[in-house]
Amino acid sequence: MGKPAPAKPAKPAKPAAPAGEEQPGTGESGFQKFVTFMKSPTGEYIVIFLMILFTTLTLLLFLLYQKEVKKRDEFQMAMDMIRTFVVGLDTIHEDKDDFGILAVAQNKSEEMRYLANKNDELQKVIDDLTENLKEGAQLLSFETYQEQNFINEQVQKRKKFFWFGVFKDKAKKWRWLSGIEAIITYWQSDEPKNEDRNHCAAIGLDCGAHCWIALHCEERIGYICKKVPDDAWL
Repeated sequence: MGKPAPAKPAKPAKPAAPAGEEQPGTGESGFQKFVTFMKSPTGEYIVIFLMILFTTLTLLLFLLYQKEVKKRDEFQMAMDMIRTFVVGLDTIHEDKDDFGILAVAQNKSEEMRYLANKNDELQKVIDDLTENLKEGAQLLSFETYQEQNFINEQVQKRKKFFWFGVFKDKAKKWRWLSGIEAIITYWQSDEPKNEDRNHCAAIGLDCGAHCWIALHCEERIGYICKKVPDDAWL
């Protein structure tokens, strides 16, 4: 018979934990500690604070959302009005997107601003001319060669075109405002030209003694008026 196996030595017992210390594996878990903390007065204050903060943020986000919705609605309303205006001018624009409509509207706005400025300028000219007519003046007519030369010299000094009192009638004859046909004229060498549309005469520049040019009557240039003295002045 064989020898019996020797007995294994017993493991030494772990030393007991000092008094007041918890045995490993017997204490509270982290979650249990968290629950215990949240039930404490400090934890309750934190919960209340977080609830107030969450409610405030939610309300703020809601207000911001409402504000953006209102802005979007106002923008869409304005966009619809602009689109209606642009398409009303020309239906060729009805298939354009919002950016295309805004581009057309901007161009139209610039055109209208330009026309408004020109209208103001024209109105000022009309007002001035009307005032001159009330005073007994009328667009300039030349009675002598010397008068023609004098006016021409003044125009050349100012470097601008000026209307005077010659126009083309329906019979295609150039006449003074008095109705008398302009027999003696001082047209530039290549004038009058484009007579199918240029029915009014102006004094041009850099032209020597013969400075008359034909222009479209709607050109925005200055004018020269003439007034014969009243008998009371003599």
